Amino acid sequence: MVNKYGSNLSGKELMLFHGTSPENIEKIHAKGLNRSYAGGHGTAFGRGVYFARDANYSGRQRYSPPDSRGLRYMYYAKVLVGEYTQGNPNMIVAPSKNSGNPNETYDSVVNDVAKPSIYVLFQDYEYYTEYLITFK
Repeated sequence: MVNKYGSNLSGKELMLFHGTSPENIEKIHAKGLNRSYAGGHGTAFGRGVYFARDANYSGRQRYSPPDSRGLRYMYYAKVLVGEYTQGNPNMIVAPSKNSGNPNETYDSVVNDVAKPSIYVLFQDYEYYTEYLITFK
């Protein structure tokens, strides 16, 4: 994205939340988030990795189920959302911005273009988990 937008990523790089199951923690620590596992909790806006603006969304039991001790987990991640458009369940990659140039694609898709709270990313290099949050 630096090649695309230069060093000014203002508004294009966000800190967002990603809920996960306890059994995924070691895999995520070893290999990072992997879009190949997309769809475990729905694909309303595409088959990518989902991030939420609000912790209370990612912290829902559906996305952050408790372990045997009642602990739940979510990541706080640096996400390069770039330019986005409305997502839909059939998307497996971000759509083209220009029908004349299919290689010019959006960087992510969202639940609501006017006021996004859910972001879906399709490229593994567009996000980085910085913190694991453990809560009850």
